[in-house]
Amino acid sequence: MVVNWLLKLLKSSLTGDQLRAVLDALLEGENNADGLQIPRFISETFASLALPNYICDLLTWAPVETTDAPIPEYLLNTFQAVWRELLGHEHHQPVSVLEPACGSANDYRFIDAFGIAPFLDYVGFDLCEKNIRNAKQMFPDVRFEVGNVFEINSPDNAFDYCFVHDLFEHLSIEAMQAAIAEICRLTRRAICIGFFNMHDSHQHIVRPVDNYHWNTLSLDKTRAAFAQHASDIKAIHIDSFLLSRFRCDQTHNKGSYTFTIEM
Repeated sequence: MVVNWLLKLLKSSLTGDQLRAVLDALLEGENNADGLQIPRFISETFASLALPNYICDLLTWAPVETTDAPIPEYLLNTFQAVWRELLGHEHHQPVSVLEPACGSANDYRFIDAFGIAPFLDYVGFDLCEKNIRNAKQMFPDVRFEVGNVFEINSPDNAFDYCFVHDLFEHLSIEAMQAAIAEICRLTRRAICIGFFNMHDSHQHIVRPVDNYHWNTLSLDKTRAAFAQHASDIKAIHIDSFLLSRFRCDQTHNKGSYTFTIEM
């Protein structure tokens, strides 16, 4: 959340001196830097940071005259380095995890980079053979398979957990309900679902696009579809969550929801 604000700032027309003015304001506890308003969640986070202070690092790396140079990877990967170091000292029995519509290891590459992979007995599948070839090329020792979310070749309760992002809006409503039933059949403990286009309404808005869909899903109807198979469903509107928890009103997608589902 904070880094997204910083990246937007760095991509603007500010000079290095102006960025340092932002840092000076943060150090002084001010919420305005030469006319630039600093959101409260930025100043509160800055005040709470110890080391590494990624806000200081991102505001001071730029050349004096321009911010056009690419941001160094070691700065962008601050949290990746922290997670890898912390998890590197942990040892636990892996849990089995299924990811439908995994793409070209779109999520798994970060699972690996952040040091989470050793804790997972992971299986990912995708309908597109090219995506699976790409995933296997990057991670030849990980189980990536060509598969269909409507007919997953695994027994009931085969996985402890399942997670899937940005899939259900692209299915017909009938296909979505079939996919929900299938992932619930396979999952023993809990499911995490990311939606990118959902609204707090009683009706789906169905938008076919050739052989595809770009639907706006009904929060109520989607929750009801999961309720046929699961006992505890929590729906989190990301925009409202960030605003209430962190006073952040700068989310990139007002239609983003996350479901956590206990089986």
